[in-house]
Amino acid sequence: NTTVFNLNEINAIAGKYGNPGPALAMQVSLSTKPEALISLDRKLRIQHEQTQREYPGVELPAIWLIPLFEDLESVRNIRSYLDRVLEYAAQSRIATQALPDRFAEIITEVFIAGSDLSQQVSQARSAFLYRKAKYDLQAWSAEHQVAEVLRIKLGSGEPMQRQGGY
Repeated sequence: NTTVFNLNEINAIAGKYGNPGPALAMQVSLSTKPEALISLDRKLRIQHEQTQREYPGVELPAIWLIPLFEDLESVRNIRSYLDRVLEYAAQSRIATQALPDRFAEIITEVFIAGSDLSQQVSQARSAFLYRKAKYDLQAWSAEHQVAEVLRIKLGSGEPMQRQGGY
């Protein structure tokens, strides 16, 4: 609750002085349970509305969530994770809002951390899972018409010994 409040307060103060949006997104590590991300989105939306009432006339951008898939379980279950978030997006959108637009209000980027995955499994297995997850994300986003609004970030930012060269 404190983090959600602080992020919105920072954006409101910055917006009040002509610099809206210093905090536009929040990366969510260990994204294994979609319900946690959904709960965070709900808290962000409620706080955003309250902050807008406290600072009328101030440009106040919404804060996007970026799930980080970095372990074997989360990388294997990306499709089911995103299916649940899409289901929530369908339930929480306004009647005239297109589903891809509501989904994009929640998630605009998905991050797969290959170097973290390679710590858990062998580098060869990690490289395979990394590429499979990339394919799964691309296929899922095309199937659900969110390919235009969903970025895929593939992280491999550690030394060669950890990332296995992918």
